[in-house]
Amino acid sequence: MIINPYVISILFFLMFKHQIFFLILYVMLAIIIPIICIPFALSQNVFNRYFEDVFPKYIEQSNFSKYISKLLFICLGVKTRFLKLDTNHLKLNNKFIDKGFILANHRSTTDFFFDPLISESSFIGRHLATLSVLFYGLLVIIENKYLSINRNKSRNIIFNMVIDHFNFNNRMLFWPEGTRRKHNSIKDIEESKSLLKPGLLKSIYEYKEYPVQILITKNKEKVLNEKKLYANYGVELISTISPSIHPKDYETFDDFYNKISEIWFYQFNFTMS
Repeated sequence: MIINPYVISILFFLMFKHQIFFLILYVMLAIIIPIICIPFALSQNVFNRYFEDVFPKYIEQSNFSKYISKLLFICLGVKTRFLKLDTNHLKLNNKFIDKGFILANHRSTTDFFFDPLISESSFIGRHLATLSVLFYGLLVIIENKYLSINRNKSRNIIFNMVIDHFNFNNRMLFWPEGTRRKHNSIKDIEESKSLLKPGLLKSIYEYKEYPVQILITKNKEKVLNEKKLYANYGVELISTISPSIHPKDYETFDDFYNKISEIWFYQFNFTMS
């Protein structure tokens, strides 16, 4: 018997009138389903490690976390839309870079499910961030789709870990604001610059091998809010993707950082308007 995913969406819509059903959904997607998937993901890792030379065509990364994210958005009836723009200040398209870094805006727990899924990226975050998504966080670490870092380590050590992670995925995503932001507009480029932490961006510039690209999405905080224990049905997530910004095209880090801040300013305000 085939169950129509839209029927599932309607059922969840009816259930979201009560916070208890948010807890049920959260327990399913952050605890129960990941716990079931973890042994299979570990088995795939063992197979990859010991049989890479014997069965090369069967070597691949497990994708359980990807399907969990898709299931979440089916249950919540989430819609997605990409905006394009071509002006003197800003040119936006709907194509991700082949290899490099994705810089996304940080709004809520939804970020961990949506941003890597839509950009097909691995992502970088603090150890503490994995706690908010419980066993789902452990699953994405096992699948080599999440690089959990300790901010007390030096910038060079962290960046070397990031570069090594390109062995598993061609795109690495992180949230340069460093914390969740609630604002819906940025008043000028200087404010934009103050919102973006320069640490990892500086390492990217010094390495000069990979470009960065900005991904801004509106309404992520309306999908899931684990602090207030609510989820909304039928939210439309509106995203924009910037052109590639390559460090080799800029003479100094300040020029590179200023360009990112400038595009972030225009793109953020356009997307959130």
